[in-house]
Amino acid sequence: MEIKKLFFSILLSAAIISCSSLVTSQEKNDFLFRFVFTGDSRGDYNAKPPVMLSSDILKKFMDIIIKMDPKPEFLFFNGDMVAKTAYRSEEGLKAVDEWNQIVADKMAEHGIKLYIIPGNHIVDQKEKTQGGNVQYIERFRKYFKKNANPKNGPSLYKDVTFSFDHKNTHFTTVISFMTHDGPDNKELTPDKFVHTEQIFEYFVPKENREWLQNDLKNSDKDFKLFIVHCPLYPVGPHYKDKKSLHAHPANRDDVMSILIANNTDAILASHEHLYARLDLSPERIEGLKINYIMPEIIIGSAGAPLYNKKREDIKIDVIKPEYTLLIGDVYKDRIVLKVINENGNEIDKIIIQKKRK
Repeated sequence: MEIKKLFFSILLSAAIISCSSLVTSQEKNDFLFRFVFTGDSRGDYNAKPPVMLSSDILKKFMDIIIKMDPKPEFLFFNGDMVAKTAYRSEEGLKAVDEWNQIVADKMAEHGIKLYIIPGNHIVDQKEKTQGGNVQYIERFRKYFKKNANPKNGPSLYKDVTFSFDHKNTHFTTVISFMTHDGPDNKELTPDKFVHTEQIFEYFVPKENREWLQNDLKNSDKDFKLFIVHCPLYPVGPHYKDKKSLHAHPANRDDVMSILIANNTDAILASHEHLYARLDLSPERIEGLKINYIMPEIIIGSAGAPLYNKKREDIKIDVIKPEYTLLIGDVYKDRIVLKVINENGNEIDKIIIQKKRK
């Protein structure tokens, strides 16, 4: 009897292993590629002495990325690489060089493409626009040139607004701010400025909105992911101080309507130094006309000082003051988004199922 039990136990174990192998094999066959996403590694420029770059956490995440199996095909770094004051001195610019060594050089060394999106800390509020150029775009091109950004955006924005296809997925991004006195401001008069103490507004300019509409409309990929530095619906302290895209609600709503009309699957944002997920739906956002759930995922700190405050007027699905990295595993019929902290621990998981035939 004991021998029979042992034999049955061995058979059962073998069956479990066999089933497990089948599932793993099927997943392997369906798997297409991996990408990673994070943003905001700037330091605390108000500290004494000021910190331009939070390098310790950033290095941890880069080490995690290069050790991944399967290896990511590309990394999105979603803005605010260093603090805005770094560009004002030779000492500060050392932080820019260090960031490029930690991120750009390391990704190149390991064969991982790097896409960089400018954040608002690329704008120096003490520098006025000179001539016909947009100061933050010129600065971005000068200091963060080690990127794979396509140059297919609107003429003024080329490599800061862009899109590309990879296998079954379309990735697209637009700039999320506009200077007061530069050639990028064709819509707002001073009486409509929300942030008069700054030289820019959190705003998606018209050329970028029109480009976004055409870009998404012309994509027939199974999945569409929208990347933007500033959240459309902030959940931390930037909700109250209006330092995000909700500062101009009509502009934000126009962008959101474009995303919905073109069946965008998710929004990946940064800017707020925390991790949060807000599943956008009429139940979450009053008046939102959408018949499916579109998650806005905020991966807001790869080292930047963490935020603890949150808005209380809506239900936020997940919000944690943690440093985070998003891992996107793309399959034939789904995208699995895993969010990990700097210790490699998973803190959230989102599965986006294929909607288009």
